[in-house]
Amino acid sequence: IPSKKPKQEIKEEDLVEQPIQEGEGTIFSSGTTVHGKNTNFLSCLAIGDFLIIKHPRTNAEERREINMVLSNKSLGIKVPFSNDLSSPIAFKYQNKPKVMARDINKEEEEIEKKLSVFKQPEKEEEEERIVEFRAKKGMWSYEIKKQIVKGKLTREQELDLRVKSNTDKFCWCQQLLIFRKG
Repeated sequence: IPSKKPKQEIKEEDLVEQPIQEGEGTIFSSGTTVHGKNTNFLSCLAIGDFLIIKHPRTNAEERREINMVLSNKSLGIKVPFSNDLSSPIAFKYQNKPKVMARDINKEEEEIEKKLSVFKQPEKEEEEERIVEFRAKKGMWSYEIKKQIVKGKLTREQELDLRVKSNTDKFCWCQQLLIFRKG
């Protein structure tokens, strides 16, 4: 099963504010459509960036989010300016905040440390084990037989060994006695 990396949440402190820059050319608008003259929207603007103007009628600075960039001379904004810009004016822009690169390796190491508590330590070589089971000897007695097995056995594998020996009449209820060699 391929492991999925958890989606990383973008926190406000991870965002880096971008500087406000002077736009190239001039713009005018009609509703949410902005047209440019001698502009280069495709190379400097993208969806989510902000267009900033000083409105000629109100003298107030207005900031609008861009929701589409159609060409070097046309783009769309989410909310129209307070009044349409009928004559071309200069503009500024600010790119959307960028996510600060976090040190993902450190985060993954921390997760591995937390998970390592639950992992079994890997053994360099397989362990030898002695499996004991009872075998019938004569009419009324039994003897203990020992068999050396490499690696760890599951309960099912232990029972299979006893059944294959075909000598233990209690193999269906007696537990195997397993001891480490040495």
